[in-house]
Amino acid sequence: MYGGDEVGALVIDVGTTYTKAGYAGEDLPKVVIPTAVGITRGGGNGKQSDNSGVRAVSSAMEVESASKEDVKMMTTTLPPSATAAVSEATPSADTKRKMKQPINNSRKYFIGSQGIKFRRDNMDICKPLRNGIVKDWEAVEQIWNYAFTKHMRVDLKEFPVLVAEPTFNPPENRKKLMELLFEKHNSPATFLVKDSVLASFAVGKHVALVVDIGGGVTSTVPVHDGYVLNKGVRKTRMAGEMLDVALEQLLFRKKDTPLELVPPYLLKKKFDKGALKTSLSTFPNTTASFHRYMCMEVVRDIKESICRVADSSFNPKDYENVPRTSYELPDGKILEIGSERYEASEILFNPGNFNISQDIGGFKFNGIPNMVIESINTCEPDIRRDLFSSIVLTGGSSILPGLPERLNRDLEHSIPSAFKVKTIPTSTKSEKCYGVWIGGSILASLGTFHQMWLSKQEYEEHGVNLLRRKCP
Repeated sequence: MYGGDEVGALVIDVGTTYTKAGYAGEDLPKVVIPTAVGITRGGGNGKQSDNSGVRAVSSAMEVESASKEDVKMMTTTLPPSATAAVSEATPSADTKRKMKQPINNSRKYFIGSQGIKFRRDNMDICKPLRNGIVKDWEAVEQIWNYAFTKHMRVDLKEFPVLVAEPTFNPPENRKKLMELLFEKHNSPATFLVKDSVLASFAVGKHVALVVDIGGGVTSTVPVHDGYVLNKGVRKTRMAGEMLDVALEQLLFRKKDTPLELVPPYLLKKKFDKGALKTSLSTFPNTTASFHRYMCMEVVRDIKESICRVADSSFNPKDYENVPRTSYELPDGKILEIGSERYEASEILFNPGNFNISQDIGGFKFNGIPNMVIESINTCEPDIRRDLFSSIVLTGGSSILPGLPERLNRDLEHSIPSAFKVKTIPTSTKSEKCYGVWIGGSILASLGTFHQMWLSKQEYEEHGVNLLRRKCP
């Protein structure tokens, strides 16, 4: 046990795309920053050097090497202007000789939207989560420091911290979290809660089927009385980032009329006689990972601005005459988008030819409705009715207009009529995007929750094994 009824606490939720942090008891997080970091290596400060351009491109590939598909996408999406810039960095004989010398592997981090979107020579963009699981703890610690110390200006020594963890978080990551909080930051107490449990708690449901459509992972998790029913958990990489890739292919990689996507950092803008004119700049020492990140930020904005889910299974003929929507690209060109705004999101229901070669655990994705049915059918028959009638949608990609209605409709056509399907409505977009954090904020602010905290004293006495009992 730790503290009393009036213990102030911090809540943090590290997602694939965004990290949310704030005070327990508040409606929304204080800090929402990208879960990505800019990194310069070799003790440099991002300034240009004679051989850094070549080394930067090489290191960018290493940062993304955990996913061969991502590497392929990075190397094939450089526009001609960027490709020419990279080609200018071909090493000379003298440069090759210098590159053989020992390299300082110290890393300098740049955090936050302004930090990672400002172009620097040789800066790679690294995402510390893979398939929803933390793989780079050093980068995550930097994000934590930025959120709590530099942005919220709080000392973790003075606050207990509630951490939202992935439903499928491995034991070694839980152990690392304890070491980070108690041994590195000397936090007085902590508590780990599954993100799906917090999402159900945010809408006041103790029995629910949580459909979390995040950036890197889509999961369906049955929750009963605050506990995850592990045998019913299903997860796939077909999530927000894959949807972005599908939209990019539809808009910018058409075989007949390919369109070049130019990110903002390559543009030089000026007003000439009242008219805005743009010209391309060249930056030889720009890494492939930074260029890719900036391109996909444009695609993600298109998705969030105009994409929606079709009412029924997408048929190109039915959407030939759909009204086109205009989107202004960073270089001032107007992109007219028609059926693509419906076709991209269809991969969440009918992946078709957009298959994943290596999904999580070899899972075969056949659409979110099938995932929901599989999850619920693994549970006990007496709770299946409650799960079908309490479907909670959360995650950044769950905000697509038309998604709840389409999910309801597809499920009603696939299950016995005795079951009633209902997705729990949310009043605002923020409740879906930050549902996990909001659930943590509510839970940690309860007067009776002080009995649940795992204190530093208990950790020092019993070690990490106490996690299994106090934070199941």
